[in-house]
Parts: sequence; C-alpha cells; structure tokens
Amino acid sequence: MHPLNPADRRTMLALGLLLLAVYLATGGLHFQSIDEVAVFTVARSLAGRGALDADAIFWTRVQSGAGSVIARGVDGHMYAVKDLAPSLLAAPLVFLAHAAGVSPTRAALLLSSLVTALTGALLFKAVRAWGYARPTAILTALTFGLASMAWPYAGTLFTQSLAALGLLVVLIGTVRARQADGWRAALLGGLGQGLAGLSAAPVWISLPVYPLFLVEWRAPLKRWRRLVAFGVGAGLCGLVQAGYNLARFGSPLETGHALLGATRRLALAHLDVGLIGQLISAPTGLVWFAPFVLLVPVGLWIGWREGREWLLLVGGQVAAVLLMYGVYGEWWAGLSWGPRFLVALMPALALLAAPALDWLLRAGRWPLRALAWLVLALSFLTEALAALFDYVQSEVPIFQTYAGLAYSPRLPDYFPFFLQSRWLPLPRQVIAAGRGAWDVLWMSGRGFDAPLLAAHLGLLAAALLWLVQAARGRDVRRGLLSQAVLTVALVALMLGRYPQGAANYQIDQKPPPEGLAEAIQAVEAQARPGDGVLALLTYSPLAWLDGASGRVPDVGLMLEEPLSVYTGETLRRVAEWHPRVWLVSEATTGGDPANGAERWLSERAYVGGEAWYGRIRVVPYTFGESADLSAADQAWGQGAFRLVGYGVERSAGGWLNVRLRWRAADEVGVDYAVFVHLLDQSGALVAQHDGLPQDGYAPTRTWRAGEVVDDRHSVALPPDLAAGDYRLAVGLYDPLTGERLPLAGGDGDSLILETISID
Repeated sequence: MHPLNPADRRTMLALGLLLLAVYLATGGLHFQSIDEVAVFTVARSLAGRGALDADAIFWTRVQSGAGSVIARGVDGHMYAVKDLAPSLLAAPLVFLAHAAGVSPTRAALLLSSLVTALTGALLFKAVRAWGYARPTAILTALTFGLASMAWPYAGTLFTQSLAALGLLVVLIGTVRARQADGWRAALLGGLGQGLAGLSAAPVWISLPVYPLFLVEWRAPLKRWRRLVAFGVGAGLCGLVQAGYNLARFGSPLETGHALLGATRRLALAHLDVGLIGQLISAPTGLVWFAPFVLLVPVGLWIGWREGREWLLLVGGQVAAVLLMYGVYGEWWAGLSWGPRFLVALMPALALLAAPALDWLLRAGRWPLRALAWLVLALSFLTEALAALFDYVQSEVPIFQTYAGLAYSPRLPDYFPFFLQSRWLPLPRQVIAAGRGAWDVLWMSGRGFDAPLLAAHLGLLAAALLWLVQAARGRDVRRGLLSQAVLTVALVALMLGRYPQGAANYQIDQKPPPEGLAEAIQAVEAQARPGDGVLALLTYSPLAWLDGASGRVPDVGLMLEEPLSVYTGETLRRVAEWHPRVWLVSEATTGGDPANGAERWLSERAYVGGEAWYGRIRVVPYTFGESADLSAADQAWGQGAFRLVGYGVERSAGGWLNVRLRWRAADEVGVDYAVFVHLLDQSGALVAQHDGLPQDGYAPTRTWRAGEVVDDRHSVALPPDLAAGDYRLAVGLYDPLTGERLPLAGGDGDSLILETISID
C-alpha cells in the first residue's frame, strides 16, 4: 500500500474534473428509458414531500402491465422497483433545481456524471496506491472513464453507475484493510458494498468474496476486527434496504421486481445463454461494446506473474456478478446500450486490465503494443459515438427480438440472432452519426448552440491542461480551483439555457403544452393539506414530472375507456387518501367519452368549477360521505325534469358538497346545465358551481323518461366569507343562450334547498 503524495492527489482531482467536463459536453440531459423516470420519480417525491412513492407514474403500470417499473405496495401506493440509493442522492439535486427555477429532470441527470467522474478519480487512487506508476494509474482511469461503457451511461439516470462506484469502494477498502490491517478501511469496504447493493440489489451476490479475502486462513480469528467492521458497514446498508423493501412490499426480500422478488425467474438453465449473450453476442456482447476488455486476460497473466494478490479479489467480484446476471431470465436488461447490467463492473474490469496497461507504457515490442493501443482506440471510439449520438432507435429491434425469445433456456434459439453482424454496435453508431442523430444538449431543440459548445470546449481544454501539469508534478491548486468554479458555472449555463426538461425521450425538444406551467402554479397555490392531484397528461407526462414539484401528492393517469380494473382500484384508494383531488388534463373536456377516469370521478365525487390554462384543464373533485338524501318534489319547464332528492354536506376543507337526484319525465333535445348558487340574505351571489350533470357524462338530452340521475356539485366557499345565514339555490339553464328553465307550476326559476349557517 503506497500513500498518495500531494502531486498524486492533485492529479486525482484533475482527472475527475476532466472526466466531468467530458461527460457534461456529451450529455443530452434527457431520459432515454422509463427505468430512469422511475428513479427520478422517487427522488421527486423525496424532494417534494419526503415520501418514497412513485404514484406519479402510475400510467406506466397501465401501459406495461406486470412488467412495469412500479408495483403496488402494501399501503396501496405505487413504488418503483428500482433500488433506493440513486433516488436518495438525486433528491437534493431535484430540490435545488426547483428552488432555482430550472429543470429538475436535467439536474437529476447530472448525478451519474458526477458519480462516474468520482469513480474515475478513485480508480486512479487505487491503481497508484497498489504500486503502479502515475502514468499507468492515469491510463487506467482514462480507460474506465473514456473507453468503457461508463462514458455513455454517465449521461443517464440508470442505477448501474452508482453501483460501479460502490463496487470500486469495496475493493479499495478491502485491499487496504488486508494490507494495513485497518478496521476503518474494512468499514469503508462494507459501506461500499452496501452502496452498491442499494443501487443494484443483485450485486449483493459478491458479498462473500470480500470476507474470504480478508480472513487469515492460518489464524482465522487473528484479524477479527476487520471482519466485524466490514460486516457492520455492509449490514447497516443491508438493514436499510431490508427496511425499504419491508415498508414497500411487506417483505425484506421483496423488491417488487419481476426478476428479483424472492429469486423469481432466476434459473441456471439460462446461464449459458446469459453469459454468451452478455460477453460475445453481436447485439449485446461486452467485447463489442467495450473492446478494452480484450486486455483483461493479458492483464491477468501479467499481474499473476507479478504477484498481484488483489487480482483474486477483483476477479472474484467480476465472476460473482457476471454469474448472477447470467442466470437472469431477462439478462439483456431491456432497452439499453449493450449489456447494461455489466456497467457496474467497469471499474473492476479496468483494474484487471491495469497490468496490461502498465505493460503498454513500457518500451518493447511495438507490434503487440500497437495492437493493444488499437484496441483502446476502438473502445474509445465506440463509447464516444454512443455518448454523442442517439442509439435508441437501433436498439428497439434488438429489444423486441429478445422479448420474443424471452426466458427460453435453449441456446440454439438465440444463435441466429447472436451471430448477425448488423447488430454490432459500431456500425449502428456510424449510421446514427451519418443521420446526424446528435444526442447532446448543444444540439437539442434549439439546433446548434455555438455559445454552449464553445464553453464546453474551453472547459475541456482547461481541464486537459491542468491534468498534464498535475501529472508532471506541478502545483496546480489554483488552476484546479478555477476549474471547479468554471465547472459549476458551466452547469448553471446549461440549466439556465435549457430551463425546461424534455417532454419526451427524444433530444429534439418539444415545448411543454401551452398553459402547463400556469396550471401547475394555480394548483399548487390552491391545494390545501390533504389534497391530491390526478395528472392526466397523455401527451406530455414527462413535462408534468419536470414542472410539478411533487409537494402535492399526485397520481399519473392515462386516457382509458373502459377503465381498467387496476386503475379503478387506484382511484378508489385516492378517494380514501384525499378529501379533494385536482384533475389536471391535457386537451380534454368534461364528458369526454374516452376519459374513463373522469367518468369514474363524475359518478362518485363532487365536481367543482373548471379552469382552462391554454391546453390544460383543471377541475377539482371532492369526496364526501354518502349521506341519505332529503326528499324533494320540484319540476322545471313542462315537467321534463324533476328534483326528487338532495343532500348537502359542508366539508371542513371549505366547500359544500351538493348531491342532486333527478328523475326525467320526458325526453328533451337540449343539454341543460345545472347551477348551484349560494346567496346571501339580499339575494347576492357569493359562491356557485355551474355545469352539465355529472360533469357532462349525463347530458340531459340523453335522459330517458323515468331515468334517475345522481348529479354531484362542489361549491367552493370564499375564504373571507362573512358569518351568517345563506340560502342554497338550484336550477337549470341553456348554456348556449343563458336562459334559465322556469319552475313548473310556480314562480321563479330556482329552488331554495335549504339555509346554510356560516359561523
């Protein structure tokens, strides 16, 4: 174990800042997968109200069924099946973004860039501390940061980047604990394992590897303190994860994931398919997506000859995680760039290649070294193209083919697909580049953003300069400080120039729907404690997630007709959780026959006054007790409509719930609206609700003779309403002309239901 000198520490910082500059320059700051949306949604709930639910993306459950990224918990709320650590770390970024008035989704997507840059810096520290020269440590860190799958995944919110950091920390802590017999290092290693497990639960499979490396086999109890310290670190994180699972799904082992819950869909029969598919197949083989791994066997051979005992530990970690994912039923990791599950192993694979990289920097036979440098260059090119251009379009047919072959344990079923060279990553990336499918922020919806690109290039040039100077042993502390300040300024520039998140999964930005920001502001200003939101943004669900703070609990819906049983159950629970909900819908009107959710509300809740903000419609619905109706007997017009019962409930939330029961005596050809007015003693109007019966789902022209219709209205009371007695009046009118329908057999056009006393 070699302690780092000041020059090494400066070099480590310079490396981290350079990698971060690269990731910022090549990041698109938009989601590419629903998995990332799930991670963000939990972070949003945490930042908004300290909750852990993912109700805001309930619509994914409707779209994807049992394969969704969310599952219902024991309390009825929806929870992400993704692991907790990335959401916990993204929550502060989301909170700060809302406070600064910039896009929280873009801010959250910075997390993996920060984490991956830190991982690269720590990788330099590990290689240097384990006895290699500074140039070798720099090359190893750059291989990880720029020639492995860590680079394209640094621009995402997938969980694997944070798992990679945790797996590197456990390696550093374990090796240091063995070499220096330090319990603090062992504790750090245990916490690293816990961080990895809290980011990607399957990597807990590597847990036994580290105690085996720490134990003294000739005297197993001789170094018991470091074993205990490691167990404490890992155990604390394990308890957090177990508690999280227990709170969500009622079992410490249940994650809600179709692949993980109590080892479902894990089978050794998949092992050959999974290993071959992840390592060498054309569509998802690691050797094609990160060609630098071809240097790993060379590194193992050289390192073993040099007596590098830590290779056993690193190799054990790689083997354990690889075998775990090999027995997955869906080892291809869904719609993703290559073998996504193996991104967590990129630091370990770079460490295994370190002896070969050290050999590369020595003088000697150039033909072999030239071949190795060519492999590194090819690996860099593959990752650079993946980071710069949009690869998702070419991934879709790969995902669809794998889905069609899902869970088959027979290798021959996969061979024809595995061997198709057209699915190799590099040719697909060249095609994407030829199409101009840029996937960077400075080529987003505004087109070519020259000022932002110039800022990125300037930061990259400065970062490279300070790294070169630091590697030469120069004192560049002031330069690194200025680099850090400029990095923060560049992030502020990126978020300031693009303050709204992507409305979809494409880099070509579309503005959020007209009026969405105003609708969000209105709802959050009017919502009271206990209120909820039903967000039915069919065309812009991501824009809602980006714009709404999450302070008001929200459930994301989609247009359904007929309404699914699953959605009906969720709406029933919403009625139990909230006395009032605000329906926020995009380009829909009351009575929309395709809107099963609003039909459900209109039949069971009391509708309030709607408001339009551009294309966004906001309607409050209140829930009340199903009290017995008071008898009534009043007809309107020629007796076509008769009120036969009513109920009035005053809510503590500041509104009146008015239930009207109508009986049709004859058919009419006009859609009459119902008004419910609160009048003071002078007859002046102080509060009201007007609308078609059942919010348009029971228009009067559809009523048949003898039909009974229950109609619910919510009258919001003004907060400054003076104490006194008020009369509640009801009637009907033609909304096209405003002409009221007169009472049958009497004077006037409205019926006073009762007198309301306001204290």
